[in-house]
Amino acid sequence: MIGKTVRLNRLFNNESGNSILVAIDHGVTLGPLDGLRDTPLISNLAKQSRFQGVIGHKGAISWAVSEGGTSRDFEYILHISGSTALGPDSTRKEIVSSVEHGVRLGATAVSVHTNLGVAGEFGMLKDMARICDEAASWGMPVLVMINVFDEGNSMSYEGKKISHAVRVAAELGADLVKVQYPNDFRLLTDIVTSHSTPVLFAGGEKVEDKREWFKAVHETLMAGGKGLCVGRNFFQDAYPAQMGYALYGMVHEGRTYQEAYDSYESLIAEKMYFSS
Repeated sequence: MIGKTVRLNRLFNNESGNSILVAIDHGVTLGPLDGLRDTPLISNLAKQSRFQGVIGHKGAISWAVSEGGTSRDFEYILHISGSTALGPDSTRKEIVSSVEHGVRLGATAVSVHTNLGVAGEFGMLKDMARICDEAASWGMPVLVMINVFDEGNSMSYEGKKISHAVRVAAELGADLVKVQYPNDFRLLTDIVTSHSTPVLFAGGEKVEDKREWFKAVHETLMAGGKGLCVGRNFFQDAYPAQMGYALYGMVHEGRTYQEAYDSYESLIAEKMYFSS
């Protein structure tokens, strides 16, 4: 499938072979979060940071593109799963768009969210497998965001369960898999080697200790992770452009987490602001 290969390659940096994607799909689940109100601005900051692209719902992508958010080296991934925190079970993701609509939007790939260990697991597995089949017929890559939940619908960070989730997504047709950072970094290698499909790690909820967060990102790269799907730790950061510069250096230029942290701090101290 030449078309899929061409599109998939666009999602990775040519030199590092890694990827940084900005997830802005939070608006459907959580509403207009701080930092997420201006979608075109976030898209432009991601482009400026030389990230590979943005993951968003159809309305967010349309808004960003209508405000001039296009570039030869910047991609959009259409997220086609949704649920809200207002509903009785936000872990149950429903299909809210289609691969065909992604093609019409000019998206490079589609993204689907699946949760394991919850009541709606069976339906989400079926939806995810069907979307992967449909996407293959269009030559469209699929990013599967997959989480595991324990009893009581609390997110699981157990490494072996995350490894299982990667295998599930890959076996059912995912071209990229996004998972959470485990509670034991020693299991990172087990996670990324669960299948040959590239694994990206979630940026997680907003953190205050930037240095420790950079360290966690660096550990995923050292274990063989292929990059980052970052959301709140980019668009909710007080200095998102400086954060973007630091992440680019670590993910694509091989800087250590300390070097990334130092560059982030020095750019802020020097009051080096970037245009958006």
